[in-house]
Amino acid sequence: MVGSIPFAIKRNQTTAFTRGLLDDVDAAAAKTTLDLGNAASLDVGTTAGTVAAGDDSRFGGSGDALVANPLSQFAATTSAQLAGVISDETGTGALVFSNTPTLVSPAIGAATGTSLVLSGNLTGAAATFSGLVQVNQATANTGIIASTGYSLTGSNATSLANFSGTWNTSGTPTLLHANVTNTASGTGSKLIDLQANSVSQFAVQNDIAILGVGPVWGVVTRGVILGTWYGSAAIAMGPGSGNAMVIFGPGGTNLALGNDVSISPNTNLFEQRSGTNGQRFGVLQSHSSPTNKTGLLIDAQTAGAIRLGPGVGTAGGTPLTLALGSHNGTTWTDWLSFTTAGAATLSGLLKFTGYTTALLPVATANEGAITYDTTLDKHVGSNGTTWNVLW
Repeated sequence: MVGSIPFAIKRNQTTAFTRGLLDDVDAAAAKTTLDLGNAASLDVGTTAGTVAAGDDSRFGGSGDALVANPLSQFAATTSAQLAGVISDETGTGALVFSNTPTLVSPAIGAATGTSLVLSGNLTGAAATFSGLVQVNQATANTGIIASTGYSLTGSNATSLANFSGTWNTSGTPTLLHANVTNTASGTGSKLIDLQANSVSQFAVQNDIAILGVGPVWGVVTRGVILGTWYGSAAIAMGPGSGNAMVIFGPGGTNLALGNDVSISPNTNLFEQRSGTNGQRFGVLQSHSSPTNKTGLLIDAQTAGAIRLGPGVGTAGGTPLTLALGSHNGTTWTDWLSFTTAGAATLSGLLKFTGYTTALLPVATANEGAITYDTTLDKHVGSNGTTWNVLW
């Protein structure tokens, strides 16, 4: 019996095949009989040179993968190697984990998050945000919000920017608030500039001067004010920081054009002044330039006299006659008119105030004057010395 066959066979229980196997004198002859070729015949054991049993410790490693062990039993695997054994992946590049990943041009569908921090631009066809959207721009000379391509056709009236909300508060909220720390900027810098066809229609300069085409209304600290100005005025307009150019007040308050013109309804007084300087007030009939004009002047610039008469500009104008009369709603009726040469035309009666001879004014102070002496029942005139009967 070959010693390498681990079982005992009784000779009287064998077939011709097994008797031939028992007659083999060595293992090589037995393998030939069993048609095993050059296969090894080893004992079962746990040491080298034996066939391993199921609980052999030699199964724990040395390149053998165990289902009980993690993937760390394999060599380090790259993202590209992992993608190579997956057949239904989407996208390319590196494997992404949840903590601070870097995504390059991802196509993200509907997503929910708690915050979004960008180092570049946010672009898209439409975006919806709930809660506060805060943009921090740390790069100098770079804008924060820009919109291009806005276009309306047909009867569409969609707004470029649309803000809506509800105020139900005892506080004093501001719907739109903007602040800039102006440490230095060029003359004419603007806080707001609304344009049409690249031409400013409404602008607010950084010195709060409001510029506009047509009526201009706004609410600012200086320039144009709708509301309370120094505690009383309803509307104020002007470039000054301390004195508004125009103030329109509600009933009981003054209307003022800076320090120059004021109307007080409490005293029915209209005044035009410039500090303590005399003024000239004009009503123009024609005006082609600030120095070429024609009109009526009321002049208080000469000490001791108030003058009323036609006037022209320093560069020319058409001299006018001065007429006093009445208007019936359609036409004028002149009573007294003066030509440009000073000649007077009286239409109607000329009545002199009468004095008794004893109460006639001092003749020496009224040379050339004519009056009526009620004692003499005559018209008298002064030659600078005495009153003489004229007719």
